[in-house]
Amino acid sequence: MNRTTPALAALAAGLALAAALSAAAPVQAQDIATEYIPIDGIIQLERTTILMHVPADNPFPWGHVRGTIQSHAEGYDVIIQVYQDGMQVHLAQVGVQEDGSYEYRFRALDVTDGEVTRVFEGDYEVVIFKVVHVRAAGMV
Repeated sequence: MNRTTPALAALAAGLALAAALSAAAPVQAQDIATEYIPIDGIIQLERTTILMHVPADNPFPWGHVRGTIQSHAEGYDVIIQVYQDGMQVHLAQVGVQEDGSYEYRFRALDVTDGEVTRVFEGDYEVVIFKVVHVRAAGMV
């Protein structure tokens, strides 16, 4: 699948999160913000926040959060929190591959016995926590 949103370009550089439901109907991503929280002088927490919009007419059952971490601190998973109207509605923890990549898939739409349930619909704030080496984030 080929996704062409501004967030994917940032992900390719390891700078942000991409969230998309499909090539035909990508989730709109805006206002990417990243901050660094020192831990011990060697590693730090990278906190990236991105807005995600899932349209009411979304026909796709799955969404995902994926990215590549530059200089990932080995042994630390990625934490993903999803908020709607200031309340946490989803939480996930996902491992990081040797190349620094990660991916988390989530159910956005469910159809059971002909009944459609929209698990995600509307505007969300997605917060991703990654542990990186200090130099990787440009901090000395």
